[in-house]
This record gives sequence, structure tokens and C-alpha cells, in this order.
Amino acid sequence: MRAVVADTDGERGRDLEGDAATRVFAAARDLLAALEHRVTGAEIRSLSLDLSGRVLRLSLGNGSVDPGTDRGLRIDGTAFDDLSSAIRNVVRAMLTEISPTAPGST
Repeated sequence: MRAVVADTDGERGRDLEGDAATRVFAAARDLLAALEHRVTGAEIRSLSLDLSGRVLRLSLGNGSVDPGTDRGLRIDGTAFDDLSSAIRNVVRAMLTEISPTAPGST
């Protein structure tokens, strides 16, 4: 799993593996469950969150939301707000793992 945070200091990324990735995936469980009905059988390959823009973007694999689409899904506005609790859990877990004081960080 690749976690990338962008803020006024620029972008910084970190590959999360093992226990760190497991903790983030566990935190994402509710978000992924909420998204499942929107992707009708498609595999979620990646997701990106723009918290200031209130946008969640999904890249989809096999299957599709609508045949002929670009294999992506954008969730914004009130639909994004409806997911805010689940999104907050993922963001909190990811920031915990990539922070300089996170377990296993150097």
C-alpha cells in the first residue's frame, strides 16, 4: 500500500507493508463496505482522497459502475460528506502510520 500526503510542505509518501498496511486496511473496512454497492462488482484498485476539495476518487478494475466508463468513480459533495466518518477513520490510521513517530518508522 502506498500512502501519500500532500500539504503546504509538499508531497511525502511511504510504502506501508505488514502490520502497518493491515492496520490501515482494518480502518478502511467501513469505507470499503460503503463503497461496495457503488462499484457493482468492480475491483477497487486505488482510491485517493482530497480532503480540502471533499472528493474521493476510485480507480476500478474488472467490472464497472457503468459499461463504457473510464473505469473510475468520483464521489463529492453530499455523497462525500455521507462517508465522512468512514473517511476520517482511514485518514487517521494512515497519518498515524506515516508520521515520524509511527511504529516502525525511521
